[in-house]
Amino acid sequence: MKTKNQQKTGRCFHSKIESHQNQVEYFLPFLNTIGIKYKVSDMVTWLVNLYGSQEAFINEYQNMLGEKLVGGKPYNIDEEIKNLELLKARFGDNYLQNCQIILKDIKDSKRINNTIHKEYNKEFETMDIETLKKKNVSDKPFLTFDKLNAIFLSKGYWPINYDYESFKMPPNLQVVFDQYSAKYSLTKAMRKLIWHHSLGWVDLELEFDNGSFNFKCLPTHAILISYLDEKCINSYYGLS
Repeated sequence: MKTKNQQKTGRCFHSKIESHQNQVEYFLPFLNTIGIKYKVSDMVTWLVNLYGSQEAFINEYQNMLGEKLVGGKPYNIDEEIKNLELLKARFGDNYLQNCQIILKDIKDSKRINNTIHKEYNKEFETMDIETLKKKNVSDKPFLTFDKLNAIFLSKGYWPINYDYESFKMPPNLQVVFDQYSAKYSLTKAMRKLIWHHSLGWVDLELEFDNGSFNFKCLPTHAILISYLDEKCINSYYGLS
């Protein structure tokens, strides 16, 4: 099996979405369809009553916000900020501080990630062939630097498990993550990255005898699949 992928490494969550959340998701468009007019404040009151308390509603909103932003789901950051401002007007800034920092992390991550890639591209343009070989730049690598993106999370504000993960990657992938970490340390002095490979998502394309197929999966799953990519592994170790 030959594999190639486009990887975006960020953060994802394993929070369970209860059945009544899906009811809310489909209930709102239904109201619009039948022409019922309602106020945002009325809907917020209805949702708070549905979850049982203001605290439970805000906690679930934070979980759903985090899952949407780093779980590979489509979103509009401006719309998310607008929604947060409406909730802050209702509940106050203090109750939604975590959500505000979550959105700030997303905006900051985009800026930092772009800076890292611009710096790498400048360096890449000046590399000779021998340097490219040392940096694991092959014709069809499983992962290239330009496909690796990260979201940088403020510790303590996201609803995730912050325990360090000991996960061994194949050398042809580890070298790309190490390159990214080195660039990050140059951009953010005195800081280093701690990768959470069980969080985030990968847009993966797999080639089989009957054609190519696209998948979205966790980074850990993509890493395990990379061990089956004999061409990349053999190329890294100089085998044929």
